Amino acid sequence: MDILNKLYRLAEKDGISVLRLNLPLTKALSLLENSTCYIGIDETQFETSAEKKAALAHELGHCKTGSFYNQYSPFDLRERHEVRADRWAIEEIIPRQYFNDAINSGVTEPWELAELFNVPQRFVEKAVEYYYMLDLEEKRPAQR
Repeated sequence: MDILNKLYRLAEKDGISVLRLNLPLTKALSLLENSTCYIGIDETQFETSAEKKAALAHELGHCKTGSFYNQYSPFDLRERHEVRADRWAIEEIIPRQYFNDAINSGVTEPWELAELFNVPQRFVEKAVEYYYMLDLEEKRPAQR
């Protein structure tokens, strides 16, 4: 099963409604209303299935991690929620082992990895940053 269909099935299984909407200001969005998560996708704004896949995974990441920010709170950091959604999406689309296997087989350029995983290059660049950070954390001596 391809990843895009897997993401739609995951949303359906978890009771997350994915609505095809006309969104003139954004390609996709997610919102939590009365403990139910909704995702809106404007399919006309995506040039490739890779872009659509990354966007759907990111919005699912908001739903799966509960990473929603309150625009009216001065104490809520939007970037924190965006990073959590990105990390969930990365782990779902490019699991760490698959990423490492690709690197070890010689696929190392971001554009090559983007083609291999059928995602936008910027998504791969975020994955590189994320998995590099995890590698550094694992190599750091335990603090006592």
